[in-house]
Amino acid sequence: MSIRIERIKVNRTGPLTEDFDLVPGALNLIYGHNETGKTCVLESIIRLLFSSSKSSPFCQGLRDWQAAGRVVVSGLDPDPVSFASSSEKLDRRWEDQAGLPQDFSRLLVVRAGDTQLT
Repeated sequence: MSIRIERIKVNRTGPLTEDFDLVPGALNLIYGHNETGKTCVLESIIRLLFSSSKSSPFCQGLRDWQAAGRVVVSGLDPDPVSFASSSEKLDRRWEDQAGLPQDFSRLLVVRAGDTQLT
């Protein structure tokens, strides 16, 4: 079974004037005018999924706003797993492995014109 994000919900914060709620497809492009919350959504997803300690490679360079909401991921356990601000983080599940799981090799994030393989 492959790992897949089933749902993303980011509560209204920063430049978001309303909650962002998405059931993603195979390929997703989030676009809009400047200062409408695109970066806020992306950084919230990263903060909801990954540990945000100073040493975490996932959260370096992120803005200092609080992420609230949840990301539901299938393929990790028999039932979908919900990640939120106070829940266990995704990277803790593979701490003893070298590198990312193979299913994550297809995750490409473009933020502020910079391409990052997360």
